[in-house]
Amino acid sequence: PEELDSELVLPMRTLATDKNEKAREEDPNLEVLARVRLIVPGFRDPHWQAGLVKTMAPTLSNFGLKFILMVTASRQWGIHLGDAGSAFLHGFELTRDIWCSAPPEGLPATEATPAYPGGTVFKILKGVYGITDAPRMWYQAKVATLLEAGMIQSQVVPTLFYYFKPTGKQIWPWRLDEGDRLRDRT
Repeated sequence: PEELDSELVLPMRTLATDKNEKAREEDPNLEVLARVRLIVPGFRDPHWQAGLVKTMAPTLSNFGLKFILMVTASRQWGIHLGDAGSAFLHGFELTRDIWCSAPPEGLPATEATPAYPGGTVFKILKGVYGITDAPRMWYQAKVATLLEAGMIQSQVVPTLFYYFKPTGKQIWPWRLDEGDRLRDRT
């Protein structure tokens, strides 16, 4: 948009990492496994700077972790860990107007999108890496999904959800924590 307030346009940048960096300490012959993310400097968001953005997303407390471990041990359940890949991209849509600009080197074409030159302005529709309220948006979306599926949210540990099968024989607690999930089962 031509009349766009430049303060509302956050400069996107790329962050490249090597997923094998730590593993290479044990095996120096491992190849570089590149991972590149586009991130936005959320600390520059004028809405966040003005205190207008809610960012709080509950995380698992030490009490909550001990509670899960105690219950799973006493019931002799196994614990399964998982990671929700690209979690921040799966949250609710933003309810405010904020934009980002492509990095100076531009964005290459993919199977689904054309190439964009550096400086191209995009409206941000959902949480992206760096947006201060992305963890909250992801958490809210996952809570809605779990409640819709019939799970019960713990009143003591808000990141813990239970599912009771109609037979009453199995309980499935889930722990949500910014992209990770811990599933216990009988």
